[in-house]
Amino acid sequence: ENWYDFLYVYKCKTEACLQSDRVSLGDFTGSALPDMIQSDAEYPYMLLEFESDYSITRAGFRAVYAASAVSECASDGALLSAAAGFIRESAGTYSNSQQCTWNIEVGSSGLRLTFLDFDTESNKDFVSVKTSQSLCEDNAPTTTAVDPRETTAGDPPETTSAQDPPEPTTPAPPAPSTTPAPVDDECTDFAAISGSPFSGRSRPQIVTATSIRVDFASDWSEVRPGFL
Repeated sequence: ENWYDFLYVYKCKTEACLQSDRVSLGDFTGSALPDMIQSDAEYPYMLLEFESDYSITRAGFRAVYAASAVSECASDGALLSAAAGFIRESAGTYSNSQQCTWNIEVGSSGLRLTFLDFDTESNKDFVSVKTSQSLCEDNAPTTTAVDPRETTAGDPPETTSAQDPPEPTTPAPPAPSTTPAPVDDECTDFAAISGSPFSGRSRPQIVTATSIRVDFASDWSEVRPGFL
């Protein structure tokens, strides 16, 4: 109920969230949807308090929360594999001539990308979103190492002499790497989603895929708050 029932949101230094340890992030009432609310490193906890008066009641509210670090611009590409997270080009207004790439892969369960805020210079600064159903390392051909010294039942017995050259040794295959292979254009089958690249203030549609690549590029002129 507008101006009678309120949701109070605070960020707190401690889990107890005492009056001396908290900072208000807003008092909300009515039907206007608040922007995304975040805590920070100095105030890592959040407290929500809801109060209603004695009269009219409404449908109330629903909120979703996530505890995750924000991945900011990485010009050489960031590989993200956490089950949940946030990406943005920078804290506050982005810079001129900025280029960023995020490659997001969380395994076979798939993932969902939702833009909460979006504000770039229209037709000048672009966010490109591409999806892929599989990475090239999943499609790499299988090879089998064969020891040339192995013989079959029909092969003649081996003979050696003093003049024979020393038998070559077969080097052991390298141990498999535990570091994910870099994701780049030569190693993927990424394709742009409908409407990509995006610019301006209209939020792109929700994207669902097994792996997603997001690229951001700004030009040399006007800058805006960017996206999250």
